[in-house]
Amino acid sequence: MDFKIIYYLLFITLFILFIITNYRLNKNLFIPSILFSFSYFVVFFQIPTDYFLKIIPLSDEIFINKSIFEKGLKIATVGYVFFILGYISRKKSIQQAKKIVFSQRIKSIFSVVFPSLFLLYVITTNPLYFLGGNGVVNPGTASTYTYELLVSIFYSYVFYIATCYSKINWRYVLRLLGPINIIILIIFSILTISSGDRGFLLTLFFSFLFLVKLDFKFFRGLIIIFLAFQIFSILGKARTYSPNVSFNQRLSLAIQEGDFNSRFERQTFFPITLNLANSYETFTKSLEITPAIEEYRYGYYQIRQIITPIPFISRLFEYYVPVEHWRYRVSANLITYYLNPYIFTESNNLGTNILSDFYFDFGIFSVIIGMFICGYMFRVSDLVFFGKGNISASLLNIFGYVLFLNSVYIPRGSFMQNLKLTLYIFIFIFIINLISSKKIK
Repeated sequence: MDFKIIYYLLFITLFILFIITNYRLNKNLFIPSILFSFSYFVVFFQIPTDYFLKIIPLSDEIFINKSIFEKGLKIATVGYVFFILGYISRKKSIQQAKKIVFSQRIKSIFSVVFPSLFLLYVITTNPLYFLGGNGVVNPGTASTYTYELLVSIFYSYVFYIATCYSKINWRYVLRLLGPINIIILIIFSILTISSGDRGFLLTLFFSFLFLVKLDFKFFRGLIIIFLAFQIFSILGKARTYSPNVSFNQRLSLAIQEGDFNSRFERQTFFPITLNLANSYETFTKSLEITPAIEEYRYGYYQIRQIITPIPFISRLFEYYVPVEHWRYRVSANLITYYLNPYIFTESNNLGTNILSDFYFDFGIFSVIIGMFICGYMFRVSDLVFFGKGNISASLLNIFGYVLFLNSVYIPRGSFMQNLKLTLYIFIFIFIINLISSKKIK
């Protein structure tokens, strides 16, 4: 019996049923769990689909071998099964808050702090970073911390608006931001794109979507999703070209399908999402090396991500639980070390994926637990997005908000790393609440 096709068909059936059921319930394609599911399919099943459609052979190096390919299908399918089980296990609605009056004082403070941090970020960042240097040029320690602070304050302000208004139109959102902050957001977006970083542009779009809550019907939603994947695919391909070429030239070559050497070139049934789909090789490589070559990390990766936002505790953890080599510090480093050690540096790795990040700790057991929690939290995220009335600023709701912002990225990243931004927003919302003298219940 060919278990490969059984695992594949089981996932496809669950995937289609989950998308259709969720769409019928919410009448919107742009909800966190659906966006996550689309991205999950691309990362873990687009390339296997190419195999089943006989577009690429099993001998393709991305599959490693038949055994690893089958193991990958099993783990990815089991992971999605427990994602759905976690999702449906959440029965309660989210905690609502009493109506909060928007404080103009908060808007005034934001209009001073946000531009100041942006200016500091530009000053402290290596200029070469803005010329396509993401992943190649070190922007600087001060720049890294300023960037985290800058985006955290912006996302906190967006969430604060959401606690004051259950739904508002986009014109009023622009009014609450103010012209200066809008100009800064545009410039900041251009700078991040020119550096080769695609993340902020996507989360910026989702931030506005979180407030406005536009209803994207099925076909219109699909068109927007495909256009978004096309844009991010072009930006992703541009990053793979030689760093000796300016980013504008690389972008032009990516649009024209220039003949540059790229590890992303292969045949596929849906080229638009190929850049994201190539994260599949990080998945198969992790299955090849663990536990055959490397031992399980026994919770190290998840614990480290949970305590990273807490400075004193994280330093104690690193002191008492030192790593043998810095390739073990995060899952992305370990994968890159075996996937392509010639380009490996601690600041420039090939990334990870949600299943490998879980799998490295306790194998399929940690995948089951991790994906169940992931599904549960994405149900919270859906409820936060579609919640009626004002949402409360609880840690759980903020985590759901952060998952929505990163819903497309999480399958090709890690789940627990979102706790860092969640904690930052929670702290800033607490400070905002004190300043505005309006208690959030």
